[in-house]
Amino acid sequence: MFKRFSDQDMFDVWLKEHDSYYYSQEGTRPLPVLRVRFNEQTWLYLNPQHGQMTRYDRMSRVDRWLYKGLHDLDLPFLVYGGRCGTLPSSC
Repeated sequence: MFKRFSDQDMFDVWLKEHDSYYYSQEGTRPLPVLRVRFNEQTWLYLNPQHGQMTRYDRMSRVDRWLYKGLHDLDLPFLVYGGRCGTLPSSC
């Protein structure tokens, strides 16, 4: 079943820098991308250059911090030398 989102449930922003979820350690992910958040549950990163879409739901964001962050030590302050994502909430 599909859920209809209202304008209050959706937030979008163009990212000109990588954030804590859309990134690569080599810096190879293309920018700018459109990040669309649906009711804080599902986030989409849309790349207009290549027509690619990357989806993060709540569990994949938890996996990013528990597995990649702690297991691989892939934390923004270690990877980027103290520079976090574009938004304070992404740190």
